[in-house]
Amino acid sequence: MPTSAAPTWPPRNSSGGVTLIELLAALAILALLVTLVRTGLDGATPRWRLRAAAHQIENVVRFAQNAAISAASSAQVFYDVRENRYWVRRAGDEEPILAVHTLPDGVSFEEVSFADGLSVVSDVAAIRACEDGTLDFHRVILAAPGGGRARLSFQRLTGDMDYEEVAEDAEFR
Repeated sequence: MPTSAAPTWPPRNSSGGVTLIELLAALAILALLVTLVRTGLDGATPRWRLRAAAHQIENVVRFAQNAAISAASSAQVFYDVRENRYWVRRAGDEEPILAVHTLPDGVSFEEVSFADGLSVVSDVAAIRACEDGTLDFHRVILAAPGGGRARLSFQRLTGDMDYEEVAEDAEFR
């Protein structure tokens, strides 16, 4: 006597595909996850831009050092505090040897200061990279609304950058 399988409920599609309800449920869960991740990342974006700007500036300073060493002639890094731009020129040249860079959206120069106490807050500041690879000690303070502030300190002998980040209303140590 043949046995018959008990019917299943709800009836299954024999093709093995998914139903429209299952597809809509998966899309709803995916949309919820994307919304949660996006909301969580919005607060981090200004800090990422601040850090990206710091790395870009560090790379330009290192480029200036390398250019000075290879040409046996000093190079200068210019910081246009008002326009949030920076570039490198060889001493005595008018044209930049590297494209003019602009800080990422939402990031601005707050101040460029030097070892002698001079601070530039609304003009163009220039630091020198010497033929031996040393450079003028200087600090650059960047600000990003919602992302805080960052201080980049460049060491004279090595050009190494020290990075410190604080909240918008906090002071650096």
